[in-house]
Amino acid sequence: MLAIINVDVDFMEDGELFELEESEYLITQNINNATFYLIVSTYDIPRYIFLEIQFSYPKDRDVNFLTAVGRNQITKLENTKIITTYADFNGFYLKKDYHNIVIPPNSFKSGDKFFLTNLIRNDRRSYQYNLKIKKIPYQPCPNNCSSGSGKCVNGICACNQNMIDLDCSKQAIALKFEEKIENVTILGTQYFYFEQTTQLEKIQFEFGLQFNQQEEEGNQVMLYYMFEDYKLGVPTQLYRNFTLQNTLMSTIPIIIDISSLNYNANLMRFDRLIFQLVSEKEVTCNFEIVSLSSDDSDNQVISIIIYVTISIASFIFIMIITMIIVKCKNRRQRNQQVIPEQEIKLSLEFLEQYMKLVKLKKSLNNQQCSICLSENQDQELRLTLCKHAFHCYCLYNWLNKSDGRFLCPNCRQVIDLEKMKRSGKQNPKIEKYQQNYSQSEINLNNSQDY
Repeated sequence: MLAIINVDVDFMEDGELFELEESEYLITQNINNATFYLIVSTYDIPRYIFLEIQFSYPKDRDVNFLTAVGRNQITKLENTKIITTYADFNGFYLKKDYHNIVIPPNSFKSGDKFFLTNLIRNDRRSYQYNLKIKKIPYQPCPNNCSSGSGKCVNGICACNQNMIDLDCSKQAIALKFEEKIENVTILGTQYFYFEQTTQLEKIQFEFGLQFNQQEEEGNQVMLYYMFEDYKLGVPTQLYRNFTLQNTLMSTIPIIIDISSLNYNANLMRFDRLIFQLVSEKEVTCNFEIVSLSSDDSDNQVISIIIYVTISIASFIFIMIITMIIVKCKNRRQRNQQVIPEQEIKLSLEFLEQYMKLVKLKKSLNNQQCSICLSENQDQELRLTLCKHAFHCYCLYNWLNKSDGRFLCPNCRQVIDLEKMKRSGKQNPKIEKYQQNYSQSEINLNNSQDY
């Protein structure tokens, strides 16, 4: 039985939503939002719930309408985001006069409520449509594959040649491999598709446009493409697009990786590459799909190898130069070391007092003074803090002529007199002398205090 519903401002006068209990309705919707609900039972759980909407007004490609179903929730709009469980985006984006939603079996439980919301988007016209509700044991195909334009296979339409979309409702021009198609006139929207017969990795889609010389400036053509999709059907603004401006001849080559377009065992063919071309003015187009030559592939591989090799060589060269610079800088800093300002004055007596005697000559590789190169038995060899042996007289003369740069003649380390004094052992006689001197100095200071 066909039930009639008029959705107007008085539709929800009592504040309650309308429950869908019949299998078919004729609905006239005069307001933007119409929400209904249906309750599922135990009988429905193993079945597909199939909701179909067929518009009598407006016509195809002029329907600005979204069908959505929420399980135990009403569809919400938050800014431009739709919060719902199911929605027919294919019908919405393509402004089709046919919408459908399939609720899978065993995805709900008895007593669940499904809220059907029909939204008219930015349109003040009255919409007229038939709503059918089916509960069936098999997975249905949308619009019965447009009644002969394809074959239903497990809920997917295997479209005939030159037909595409989820319900096989759109005509399309087949693009053959390495067969150029010329002088195709387009005004509005036109679809194309490419179906490979053997697995390919990459193809080049060569797309040419030819405009009339009398065309005014500002004309443009939009090209969208996508892999065959069993939810959205055909390319829309959601997918990659190209824009061609108005020129006498404009050609664009597009390299596309189609390695993921595998053979579909259910449909007994490869999934297809689908194109949509949109032009507001009449244009003439040329199309050709070619394979990428092996030479081009080899050149790309060689270019990558050369690039990587040059990058590695440059990195190694920079590292070597950096190491050389750092090494030279450290050497220069070591050679330019200057003893810090010291309170102790250099003298021969100081060196004799605080430089350690060389007692075991066999412990040294060089038993001679590194300055005079002589053992000189009259003078004892003494050690610096860096463990090099010199005669005190020879080292004194060396340091005295160094213009304040007290560096070891052998290793160029700084000879720190303060550190030498702290680490060296004093001669007892000199120690006694310094003690007496220090005491007299203290007494002198004390006498000045009085």
